[in-house]
Amino acid sequence: MAYCSGIIWAIAAEFVLKQVFARGSVGPTCLINHLYGFRLLHAGTGWESFPSGTAAIALAIVAITWLRFPRWRLVVSIPAGLACVGVVVTNGHWLSDVIAGAFLGVLIGWMSVDITRPAEVRSISQQRCAAFTQQDGSEPRHLCPSRYNQIR
Repeated sequence: MAYCSGIIWAIAAEFVLKQVFARGSVGPTCLINHLYGFRLLHAGTGWESFPSGTAAIALAIVAITWLRFPRWRLVVSIPAGLACVGVVVTNGHWLSDVIAGAFLGVLIGWMSVDITRPAEVRSISQQRCAAFTQQDGSEPRHLCPSRYNQIR
């Protein structure tokens, strides 16, 4: 479930952000016309480079795997890293496009894991905070940061 939501959100966010930022691609738009900047809200053919969808999807998958299945971190990180390096080396994206896509993917992957986390896990963490209540009735800040922020 987390993988599906992560990939869907990464594709949707990447599509919307490409329309908003409208950055010229590395290909003919840049080389022939020397156009390589941003044209905010003026997307079109050749102006869909920022952020990298490849990096967003790859890093969303890495982030989900990183949080859910720690033993598979290396196995998933290497192909994702190679994909990100590959789109820069083959002039598919600017380096900044890949960095922005990677940041977007990690954020979306992290949020997907948090949203799809079972309700039982949430209640267990709340029970753990309740079990560590201090004698005066207050909760230690370092054990229950989320509840401390809500109370404050």
